[in-house]
Amino acid sequence: MSQELFQLQNNEILVSKDSKTYADTLSNFKLDYSIDYSNCRAFTSAFIMYNRSLSQYVLGNTIQTYGAQKDLDTIIDSIDSIINAQNARISATYKYCASNYGLTVTSVSDTYVAETGEILFSSTPTVAQLTTAFPSTAGTCTYTVTANSVAGDTITFANIILTNSITLTSTASTTDANDYAVGSDIATTIKNIVTALQANTLISQYFTVTYTATTFTLTEKVAGNKNTPVVASTTGSIGVSTGSITTSVYGYKNALIAQQLVTLNAQYVNKNYPVERGLVTAYAKNNTSTVTSLNAKLTALNNEFNTKAQAIING
Repeated sequence: MSQELFQLQNNEILVSKDSKTYADTLSNFKLDYSIDYSNCRAFTSAFIMYNRSLSQYVLGNTIQTYGAQKDLDTIIDSIDSIINAQNARISATYKYCASNYGLTVTSVSDTYVAETGEILFSSTPTVAQLTTAFPSTAGTCTYTVTANSVAGDTITFANIILTNSITLTSTASTTDANDYAVGSDIATTIKNIVTALQANTLISQYFTVTYTATTFTLTEKVAGNKNTPVVASTTGSIGVSTGSITTSVYGYKNALIAQQLVTLNAQYVNKNYPVERGLVTAYAKNNTSTVTSLNAKLTALNNEFNTKAQAIING
């Protein structure tokens, strides 16, 4: 059974009723909702979860005593007109501004025209057209090993993921997530460096690692996720030359994935909330069996969310 709810989180709106769902940014919602939204006092909070089906109301970080909220009830009951306005807005607007989506225009086809910072389509664009207009680019870099290593050398990739850095130290025989064994020649040492990088979760989670007899290459696993390789620095005898770095470019596919993940997250916030509320009660009553049961349910929901999220990311 569809739940009747209104939710505002991270400047994203989710409205649901009668098996219909509206999801969009807060700014777009203000365009789609014809009634004067400025009088909705609840919008003064950055987080709202109002669920008529479960009789739940959360404002900010506080659980409210449930009661009818006229403004939010009106929004929920207006879902048909809001969705119609959204569809009309999307159908009427064929111009996609790169700056609005955090995208970069890198190529166009004959079916649409490039303007300054925009793509103007002759008709409603398809996902394929948008993907072509705003392509994702994988961050990548090839490193050339110019001199073999001795034990005690280091290779550092500073701030490779946000502010997280990794340093590999050469050893006589050990290769693991933080160390690589010195080989009898450069090719063998590179193979051991690659094994170490693949074992390091900070690298393996975001990059694939390939190699030749003289080089190794880091390539972003999900193109456009803003994971760009960095310059490698060394100490000791080993020589590593950093090649040309290709910057990760956020594309339409990334924007589409982000939108789908926001909607999925909103759905699971709603699913998790009654379980979390039940846990609070169970802890207060020292009901250990209920606590165990609800914790297991939360774990199952989180696993379910992660599986669905990964499927969205994998496309």
